[in-house]
Amino acid sequence: MRLAITKSLRPGARLGKSIYNDRGHILLCEGLRLTQKMINRLVSLNIPYVYIQDSRTDDIIPKPPVSGKLRREAINMIETTFLDMKNKMNLDHSR
Repeated sequence: MRLAITKSLRPGARLGKSIYNDRGHILLCEGLRLTQKMINRLVSLNIPYVYIQDSRTDDIIPKPPVSGKLRREAINMIETTFLDMKNKMNLDHSR
């Protein structure tokens, strides 16, 4: 598996890791063969790079700096904090 710049991807490349949106939902699944339409969409979403499968680098398995679970927990906490702040501001303004 190797990291590839999204703009340099070619149709037929196979994803090495799933791609998630900012809410933790899967956009594209690991192992999926990319089409030009998918590549264009990734570029339009400003996703700068993706992991792709490559027979020359099959033995390399990158380890993320933050686990998926910790990432989702952090996103949920941030969302909750912002919603709490928004609700507090709405209460303050309604007085």
